[in-house]
Amino acid sequence: MVVPLGARVTLRVAPTPERVGSIWVPPEAQESTYGVCQAVVEAVGPEVRDVRIQPGLRVLTRRFGGFDHRDGSWTVWESDVLAIVDESALA
Repeated sequence: MVVPLGARVTLRVAPTPERVGSIWVPPEAQESTYGVCQAVVEAVGPEVRDVRIQPGLRVLTRRFGGFDHRDGSWTVWESDVLAIVDESALA
């Protein structure tokens, strides 16, 4: 696992569910070809200010940007995290 420095966050693409609530998500929409994607936080740098950003948290971020590690994970700046996903609202 890569441990980021500074105000950086290491992310991994979250598996896309087949259903969101009662809405079925088609396979074409499950592919991460869009500019924004859901990701899971893997590691947090020591200078990240938002204490809510912890490993295991689902967030929205831009898919293209940051540093790609070629193992399905990538590192972005804390400011590249667009939103925190409230999983209880998706059930």
